[in-house]
Amino acid sequence: MIVAVLALVISSFSFVQVASADDIGTSTTTVPTTTVPTTTKPPATTTEAPLKTTAPPTSTSESPTSAKPPITSTAPPSTTSVAAQRLAARGVNPGIDVKITDVQVEGKNGQQITVGDSVTVKGTWDASSASPQPGDQFTIEFPGELKLQSNPTIALEGDDGTVWGTCDLAASTNLMTCVLSDAVADRPDEVKGDFFVYTKAVEYTTSETVDFTINNKVTPVDLPGTGGITDGRVIGESTKSGKLQDNKQSVRWTIDIPGADLAKLDAGNTGSVTLSDKLSDNMKVCAGSLLNAKLWSGRPGDLKETPGGVTVAQADAGDQVTININNGAPFEGNKLYRIEYTSCTTSGVVDLKGTQYTNSVTIGDNTVASDGVGQDYAPQTEPWKGGYLDGGKRNMEAVWTIVVPGTDIAANNHKIDITDTFGGPHAVCASGVQVVIEKSDYLPGRENEPNYRTPAAGFTIAPIGAVAGASTFTAAITVDNPDTFNEEQYYYVTYRTCLTTTEVPDSEDHLTNSAVVNKTSITGKTEGPGFTSGKNGAINTTSQTVGGVEQPAGTTLNWTVEISGHDLEGLTEPAVINDRFSPNMTVCEIGGDLKSNLNLKVVAQDFFDGNKKRDITDATSVARADGGFDLTLPRDADGYSRQTKYLVSYTLCTSSGGLDQRDTEYANTLTYAGKQTLSQSVKQEWGGGGTGQGVSRGSFSLLKEIAPFSEKFPQDTEFTVKVEEFAPGQIPATDAPVSSYEIKVKADGTPVSGINPRGTGWQIRLSEINLPTVDGVYFERGTFRPSEGVTLNGDRTEALVTITPKSNVGVTLLNKASLGSARITKSVIGDGARTGLEAFVVNAEIAFGDDAAGNELRQFTLKDGQHYDLGKLPIGAKVTFTEVQPMNTDLVTWSEPVINPKMLTIGTDASANTVSITNEAKITQGTFEVSKKLTGPKAFDKAVPASFDVIATWLDTDDKPQSKTLSLPSDGTAV
Repeated sequence: MIVAVLALVISSFSFVQVASADDIGTSTTTVPTTTVPTTTKPPATTTEAPLKTTAPPTSTSESPTSAKPPITSTAPPSTTSVAAQRLAARGVNPGIDVKITDVQVEGKNGQQITVGDSVTVKGTWDASSASPQPGDQFTIEFPGELKLQSNPTIALEGDDGTVWGTCDLAASTNLMTCVLSDAVADRPDEVKGDFFVYTKAVEYTTSETVDFTINNKVTPVDLPGTGGITDGRVIGESTKSGKLQDNKQSVRWTIDIPGADLAKLDAGNTGSVTLSDKLSDNMKVCAGSLLNAKLWSGRPGDLKETPGGVTVAQADAGDQVTININNGAPFEGNKLYRIEYTSCTTSGVVDLKGTQYTNSVTIGDNTVASDGVGQDYAPQTEPWKGGYLDGGKRNMEAVWTIVVPGTDIAANNHKIDITDTFGGPHAVCASGVQVVIEKSDYLPGRENEPNYRTPAAGFTIAPIGAVAGASTFTAAITVDNPDTFNEEQYYYVTYRTCLTTTEVPDSEDHLTNSAVVNKTSITGKTEGPGFTSGKNGAINTTSQTVGGVEQPAGTTLNWTVEISGHDLEGLTEPAVINDRFSPNMTVCEIGGDLKSNLNLKVVAQDFFDGNKKRDITDATSVARADGGFDLTLPRDADGYSRQTKYLVSYTLCTSSGGLDQRDTEYANTLTYAGKQTLSQSVKQEWGGGGTGQGVSRGSFSLLKEIAPFSEKFPQDTEFTVKVEEFAPGQIPATDAPVSSYEIKVKADGTPVSGINPRGTGWQIRLSEINLPTVDGVYFERGTFRPSEGVTLNGDRTEALVTITPKSNVGVTLLNKASLGSARITKSVIGDGARTGLEAFVVNAEIAFGDDAAGNELRQFTLKDGQHYDLGKLPIGAKVTFTEVQPMNTDLVTWSEPVINPKMLTIGTDASANTVSITNEAKITQGTFEVSKKLTGPKAFDKAVPASFDVIATWLDTDDKPQSKTLSLPSDGTAV
């Protein structure tokens, strides 16, 4: 038996351009590079929108956005104001690379946009290769379909407080203009960032793209979903309707026709079609300007006139009406076309009440009829009256008007007889009863001439003897010339009464007036003036100065309160106003002066005297209270009066110290006089944000480190970390995150941050996903280091960061790169006599590529039942196994080894990298031959038998006798 002894030969292998734990690549967030075309479909983002905060409702790995919170970084911020850093604009720098990376319905990724939707527009800007100078601009003109709704200024702010630029949004021009600050002079190769803006979809379109004009260059950007912007409106079947006009002698007809129906009639695609219309016999097409035929087209609810687009003609009453449409362009199937024209009564006058007017139009083979329009007018035949308090007279005079139809005057011998009695605190004024008479037509004229009230002459008013303070009077008014009197008019008799009290009437005070006019009893009533109180609030979308210190946009709220002195009447002590607000608001902590911290202003305004105002802030006291503050209004010597209202304005800050999530609701309740309550809430819907290069404040700073004993790997390897953000009050273990996105980091010592600034109470969960693939190595799952403000799970694969405003929580993530391995197991089977010490030589040839010249050979020995771990194998290497077969002996014969598999590709799962080698040992068998030899003269005689039986006997290995009969041929053939 020959036993081969192997020496284990160790070889080495190498990778191209490697990095040790001390020499790693750079880190980055996943901002799209310039190679990403703007016109690609916007990426679907990973989560629902943050509940309407300035934080982006959704995030994508391609276009992270961030908005800087109104807090201060722990790094020394720039002491220069934003305004000071915005140098005079130098004009557009065309080298600044600006991309629109994502257009989505807010919070509904991949959904088609509908008119009225809030639409999030995200993008990136990169001036690193543009030789940026302070004052350089880049501009984005938003498409007409997406409208800016406000005019905020967005600061492109770095994590250290550096303002890299500011962007002004102009709703009137739909333009965002960004100006780089003087910070770019020091670090011109780091100038880049991102932005997001909320817009509103305002126009319908069937196009799959909309055009942004970026740096004066039109750039189409894909719309989400199936493309286009729908308006949610449906074009139904053709309809026809009519409306009786104010002159009651004409009807305005409206015919709505789908563009698809008109296109079917327009074989030449010219935009011209002729329709026929049928009016009832009591109507005919109006002449001249009264006809006023018009053609409108567009989406339902958004129709625009096509001047000269339609003519309507009729030879005589009862004939067909011809409608000629000339659209000026082919009819469009997604538009509605509306025809309007006016028909007049055939009689030329106002027909009797109940008369019906009908109309039907024929569109191809379809006849569309209207429901008919009924004559609903009949003139009044009896007098009526009304009245009101004259605010110009401090509500101390009432104006009364009696309307008398001319027919009623004629029936009363062309006279107006009035007996009037007052109810409530009013009477004849000191100047007596001053009567004014006016007149008007019943209706507008046939040509729609207005029926204004004009002075009426030709009446004689008998002296009215009522004295000042009287509660009744009588009047006799006579028509001077009955022959010329126009009975088809209304006549208005107006006069005044004066209040008998010195106090302005209460809102519930009513003055009544009962009169008998030409034997008809009529009544009138006035309502007292309204005394209203109210409260309003708004989030400041631009920076706000509070207590002399500028606060960033979106972090303060202005509140205004109006309190009527009427509500305070009767108080014998100064009125205390209790203001309480939700916990997400607080008094701005600027200095020691509470009024200054509130930007408090209190004004007393006279209800009547030209709305004269008096600033009473200094005389008003204010004190902090649990959940809010209390104001005490000064009280005049005569007490509070309904003639005065109090206007209070103040400013509050967000409690988080930062920009709260979109859709955060701020509630504010005010009580006073022991009973009055004014409540108002405001929702956070700030419209944009942006960043410059750097770490977000009020976020986390993620640093990648290489674990000890890690293998080397290429410098440009990127690691992906999933970021999940949870708003205050959410439980990360059970609740869905408000925002979820991905960041990428390299292990070069440069930190990467979260893209959203967050305030107190926010939590951010980090976990590594999608480990990178690198030739030759695999990465074990990353683990986080313990640190302050970071809570780790059991295996340290998740880090939960608790955010602290004005600082960044440091988080360290470790990764180890490892080589692969394979386990080779030996087994021997069979009945051959073995010693049990046989050692088998195994060859492992390791191939790193298609070229065999670089292959490595390793040898090792195995005995039955042993295994060998072959380590330091590059991932993806192909290992081919062979075995040196041992020599056969007089006791054992060896079969060919069975190797499974003969070739193994090394994967990252060590448990799958296994090889089995099986050898079979067989017993060595001996043999012999026996032959029959005949001699003598009769050896070949025919009588000699053909064979002879021979008995062979032997002892087996157990010394037991064995035998076998052998038949030996007589011709000498061996057996």
